[in-house]
Amino acid sequence: MQLKEVVAALFEIEERLDLFGQRIDGVYFWERVRVPVYIDILQRAELIHQPHTRPQRTLSNRGRSALRALKNVAIKNPYLASKNELLFLGSARRKLDEDGKWWDIYCDPIIDTLNRSYVYFEPSYLVGHYTPAKTKHIRYLDLPLYLAAVKRKVKLVRVSLTRQEMKLLKAIRDQIHGQFKVQINLDGMVQRDLLFRRSVLPAYQHLLRKVSPRLVFIVCSYGRETVIEACKTVGVPAVELQHGIITSAHLGYSFPGPKRTKRAFPDYLFLFGDLWKENIDYPIGQERIFSVGYPYHEREVKKYSGVNKQDQVLFISQGTVGVEMSRFAVELSQRDEFPFSIVYKLHPGEYSRWRTEYPWLAASGIRVVEDDSIPLYQLLAESRVQVGLNSTALLEGLSFGLRTFLLDQPGIEHMEALIKSGVATVISSVDDLVEETRQGKPPEIHTEHFFRPNALNNVTKAIDKLLAL
Repeated sequence: MQLKEVVAALFEIEERLDLFGQRIDGVYFWERVRVPVYIDILQRAELIHQPHTRPQRTLSNRGRSALRALKNVAIKNPYLASKNELLFLGSARRKLDEDGKWWDIYCDPIIDTLNRSYVYFEPSYLVGHYTPAKTKHIRYLDLPLYLAAVKRKVKLVRVSLTRQEMKLLKAIRDQIHGQFKVQINLDGMVQRDLLFRRSVLPAYQHLLRKVSPRLVFIVCSYGRETVIEACKTVGVPAVELQHGIITSAHLGYSFPGPKRTKRAFPDYLFLFGDLWKENIDYPIGQERIFSVGYPYHEREVKKYSGVNKQDQVLFISQGTVGVEMSRFAVELSQRDEFPFSIVYKLHPGEYSRWRTEYPWLAASGIRVVEDDSIPLYQLLAESRVQVGLNSTALLEGLSFGLRTFLLDQPGIEHMEALIKSGVATVISSVDDLVEETRQGKPPEIHTEHFFRPNALNNVTKAIDKLLAL
């Protein structure tokens, strides 16, 4: 099946079983597990591979979590946060900048330009936090999240499914098996999510009341439904900052039809540009969606605009297609007639596992960028060609005029706008790429539709508008 066929089949199941109208434990559960169910189906159907490295549930890692929580009592304790006008909940996946600090590339540029009080809450990433962080007023969420985990472990919170609820989950499982011929642990997904919600929701509500922000900014809303629910119950508007590509096939944002909605969705959405408003049925009205631009991207493009180009092709990897892409790069490197040098840029979610999962790449002699020591924008600026699937970095590369080639793999559907506009070319083989790079000049590229200019000014105006409501 193609990705679009999977999405269409899931849409049919949602309508047939009225999943957005069904509740378990009093909660509209489907909107919370929809994305993980979709990803699990894709992985089990072997359409994609594991997107990101997951922390192992080892005794050692549990010990580290306990130690971090203990330290969090005295260091960056969120319960000791004071009142602030704005609260930022970052992604915890930071990027090392030339200043030697780890940036939240979505929040920090905005924070720097605002003359308003704020606090930044950060969960751990894998087994820790990146330091030194660019963000100043930062508080870690290790303590409340660890205490919630203890509550789940010792069964201070419980979720018991009724016979009718178990029957509903079986009906969903049967429909999924009938459509995709895969078995998923739906009961486990639902119970884990609802247990997490019960254990964490009171802590989030308490922290929100303590900080008493006028706006909460969130990076990536799907997977953070409990935080958004806490915002709604406390009465604080939540704003999502776009962090990646959004299309009608992205089930974190696509809710077509009158019966599909998401109650635990942010109140407002700040998008990179007008393109991301088109052909997508968000669960909020257009008047709540702002095209503001991408401040970090704008800053980096200016910084590297004078870098000299090299005859270099840059592969933008990602875990979902890393096996296929790395094999493609290795085969390309063996073509004597290909005149470009090759750089393979790993996604941060691949850093810790690529040597094990892509041993052919490790043995190939290709220059592999396996950490953040070389800025992505430097690599984009110095390259002439980029190859990838559907990474946001490919859009960023267009700002440097790169010829863009997309592997014909599941997930390419997310790049339909680029393909139709002629700024990206689909390739199925190494022969395709070799032949294409021999021909012509790169197309004329205008990125204002992807990234609205004057981003910081646009963000400031949008925030002022929301605070004036």
